[in-house]
Amino acid sequence: ENMVAAIAQHPGLNTTIVRPCALYGPRCISGRVIQKFIEAAITGGDINIQGDGKDKEDFTFIEDLIDGVVKVINQPENSIGEIFNITAGEARSIGELATLVKSHFPETVITYSERDKMKPMRGTLSVEKAKRLLGYSPNYPLERGLEDYIGWYKSFWPKGMGKKWTVPDKVA
Repeated sequence: ENMVAAIAQHPGLNTTIVRPCALYGPRCISGRVIQKFIEAAITGGDINIQGDGKDKEDFTFIEDLIDGVVKVINQPENSIGEIFNITAGEARSIGELATLVKSHFPETVITYSERDKMKPMRGTLSVEKAKRLLGYSPNYPLERGLEDYIGWYKSFWPKGMGKKWTVPDKVA
């Protein structure tokens, strides 16, 4: 972000900064907490929460990010030189996420371990500026996005496949 801001100082270079947060959804295989929880559950493992489950993240479904970026691109008069949080606009707890994943995999057990003290605390990023200037409005609350993401996993996850797995070429 600092590099983009520095580049923006050069005449004729128009920039906009987009800040997504806790991105998830089909084809998102970055090893974030949602992916880890789903993969643990789909392979019959436990969902392990580091800490007490009260940490929060502003989980953002990929379709909402795409919608926000398209709005930035299509409205340069409102976006050039600006910084936008393109997120769900509502932080949810890790414990709540684990419970939602478990609702799709009832046999899954939720366990707890010590929280990594180096992990930063997070929360909600305001999307008010993106709403006001771009007309952005997230359409995927966590429940809906999670259902789509889990459906994507279930649609091709090899039966009996363990934790060692990579995305097949047909979906990458």
